[in-house]
Parts: sequence; structure tokens; C-alpha cells
Amino acid sequence: MVSSNQFTQSSEMPVEKGSDLCAMPLNHLLTPRQGIQRGKLDIQQVRDNGFHCQSVSFNSSFNSGTPVRVFASINHGNESSTVHDTAFIWVEDVTTSHFKACLVQGGQGAGGNTTIDWFAFQGSQSGVYHGEASFRLFTTGTQCNRVAFRQAFSVVPKVHATVQHGTVEQKQDAMSVWIANVSTSQFEVCLHESRTFDGPHSKLMVNWMAYEHYPMAWEAKESSEIVFSEKEIPTADNNHALCKNVSFRNPFYAPPVVLTTVINGGSNNANKACPVKGPLSSWLEEVTNSHFRLCIRDNAGYDGQRSNVIVDYLVIGDLDPCTNASCKYYSHCVASSPDQFTCVCENSCPSYEEQVCASNGRTFNNLCLLKQEICRTRGNYTKYHPGSCTDYNECKDLSYDCPVNATCVNSDGSYSCRCPVGYRLDGKNCTGL
Repeated sequence: MVSSNQFTQSSEMPVEKGSDLCAMPLNHLLTPRQGIQRGKLDIQQVRDNGFHCQSVSFNSSFNSGTPVRVFASINHGNESSTVHDTAFIWVEDVTTSHFKACLVQGGQGAGGNTTIDWFAFQGSQSGVYHGEASFRLFTTGTQCNRVAFRQAFSVVPKVHATVQHGTVEQKQDAMSVWIANVSTSQFEVCLHESRTFDGPHSKLMVNWMAYEHYPMAWEAKESSEIVFSEKEIPTADNNHALCKNVSFRNPFYAPPVVLTTVINGGSNNANKACPVKGPLSSWLEEVTNSHFRLCIRDNAGYDGQRSNVIVDYLVIGDLDPCTNASCKYYSHCVASSPDQFTCVCENSCPSYEEQVCASNGRTFNNLCLLKQEICRTRGNYTKYHPGSCTDYNECKDLSYDCPVNATCVNSDGSYSCRCPVGYRLDGKNCTGL
């Protein structure tokens, strides 16, 4: 079992891609809390070459002397009508006061909204192993490094990874990153260049973290996985990507930070047949208060061999305070901050006429206006019946409550019950004289 407050550097072994691989043994800032910060970087415009870097300043500086880990994922805002092309993201120039987020858009570029969700922390994190995996110089293709945990987890952990460049604004070093062969004691992290023969590639590393349960200090709300079966085939409708929608367990006050990392071949398969290691990339098409849409893409094509793919995700944000709110007098909840809400009356009502009679004898043009009036006056009355209070015949419309043998007698705005001769009305019953 991993004890709390543990910090590890990586223990990695470079693995060259080849036939013997399987034979090897295994800028919306939020207030910082305990060396933790998160935010969203909205990118308004990307250069014509699809390459963009932008600096992000932390809300307050981290302490000096300990590395700051930055993790990032890309999405395309809160609404996406089409599936975008792959984009490659990384961080660089990470200091205690700022970092730079960079992206290279694949294909024909994306256009529209582009947002980078980011999460940064420093020092020990309860129940979390984290570190960096450094990569040697390579010229093309894929390179994988093995990372061993200092102490084994009790179950296969969630793993997240983000590329970090040592050379700033180096477009040619744009990489796909994914995880493979995750077990309780180790995993592999793989990089693949965004364009073939775009090397040489040097001064690359991957920030990684692994946990069974995320720390409470992170203010995360969900951590789970999405499974893409080896039998699923990408279609032209999704721009030849595989996509899935995921609903949050509870709605958020604002779109949360969502981090995703691809796990090729699933988890706990370190001793199984080597999974297909084709380059994998993932991105979020949209992130809203209630759901996100995740897409992945590989090079297997329609009829190529592919293995199961799992995407680990972590959701960090503030839940909608109206989720468990209770409002009276037909008012409804409006959140004013992540921690505060107000019960307000309906601001406007439709103009159509569909009269209703209130239990206080007043007629309203429609039900919305009745509820609005009850809300504004905190009135102790309700809807009595449809139609006007003055001309409504309860006896005709069978909207009365009389004893079985009694007769309904309509009156202006009300009705009465008349018992047969020799009987009198006693409450809700006709009793003999």
C-alpha cells in the first residue's frame, strides 16, 4: 500500500521500439491551495503554421527548490459541432512563477475555440507517486521508457502524463504521448513524433503522476476511465476518430479542468502479449458543466490491428451549489459563486392566455403568472382549478368533492354539497336526521 505524502522521481529504462520489446521484463486562474493551482488557457488565434505558444502566470508563486509539475489537456470549448484534427500539446519553461503551454495543430488545423486545461502542484501529494521520465536523443519514430514505482500500489493506479520540452518553441519536437503496460509496480510511457523524420529530438521529458485515490486537497470530483474496445472502428462521421460522451455524476458551477491520458492495451497487462504500440493521441472535443466528449486517434486505420484502449481521466472543479438546494414558493436556484446561491422568482412569463383560478379566488392569465405572484408575495395559496374563478362550474366539470348520495350545487366561484331529504351534511358525509 502506498503511504501518504510520498514523492518519487522516476526510475526509467529506455526501451527502443522493436521486435524484442515484449521480451523485456517489465487563463482562468483559481486560488492556490497547499501548493496546488489549476486553470484554463483560452487560445484566441493560432498562427497559419498551426503552431502556438502562450505563457501562463501562476496566481501566486510556488516555493523555490522543488520542481513544479504541470499537466495539461486540450479541448475545444463548451460546444463542438465537428470532430477536430489531432493537436499535440506540451509545456515548457516551467518555473515557480509561470510556464508556457504550446500546441501544434494536426491536419488542416482546427479553428474555433481552443482551450488548454492545466493543473500544477509542487512537493509531496498524499497517496501520489509523481516524477519525470527523461528521454534520450532519438531521430524518428517512437521511443518508450519504463518507470518503476518506488513501492507497489495495492491495485493498478490511475496514471497521467504530459510532455515537457527542454528547448523552448521547438515545433519539430511536438509529440504524441501515451502510457502502456500499467501494473501495480510500473508502467511504460511512449512518445511518437508528430511528423515522421522530423528529428532529431532531444531534451524531452514527461511529467507523470500515479494514484489509487486522488488527495482531497486537489478538490477533484471524479477520477475514472473510458474504454475503447479493440473492435470499435473509426468512421468518417467522426473524422476517423473514436469518440465517446461522458456525463459527470453531478453538474459543475463552471466547466471543470479535465485531464486525460491514453493507456494503450488497457491496464495490468505487463505480463501479457505485447499490445499494438501504434501512436495514440487523445483530446477533448468539448467540456461543459454537465459532460465532456473525448476522442482518440491511432494509425491502425479501418482494418489494422488495434488493442483495447483505456483513457484515464481526472476532473477538478467546483460543483454547482444549486445541486442540493431547496427553494420554496415556486422560486428557483441561481448560483452566484461556487459556494453561494440565491432563490429567485421567475423573471418573465409567456403572454399566452390559459386562465387558472387560485385558491384565494383570484384569476391569473396562466400558471406561470400565478407561481410568479406566489413567489413574490410568499403567498399561502395554490392553483385551485383551470379557468376563471368567476365562471367555473365545478359541478359540470366533476371537480367537486361531495358524498356519494349528495348533489353538487354550483355557486359563484365555488360550490356546495346538498344531501337528500332526511339527511344532513356532516363534514364530508350525509347522515340521517
